[in-house]
Amino acid sequence: MGIKRLAGAVIAQAMDDLSDDAERNECIRFFKGEGFRMCAETADIDLPAQITLLNLVNKMVNSMVCETKRQKTAMANAKRMHQKSGKYLHATHTNRWSRAVAVK
Repeated sequence: MGIKRLAGAVIAQAMDDLSDDAERNECIRFFKGEGFRMCAETADIDLPAQITLLNLVNKMVNSMVCETKRQKTAMANAKRMHQKSGKYLHATHTNRWSRAVAVK
């Protein structure tokens, strides 16, 4: 594999790793820093194409951040509703339904 293909593969892998929570911050640092610029130049990616790639990465990251915020908000709302009700139904060993205080 030539150095140009390897540099392009590094960029492609970093874009793919953006979807992995454990790798996202490192990938963002790669795209913000010298790593991306060096790989892009080595892969002969011209400046307009680099800008296009960085804009795409920015949109991907913003989309993931918005989705994470939506999920956290939904979880917080569900927890709040559960705490607000204070009670829930559960099955007992006698197969009867009874009211019990929610575990907090």
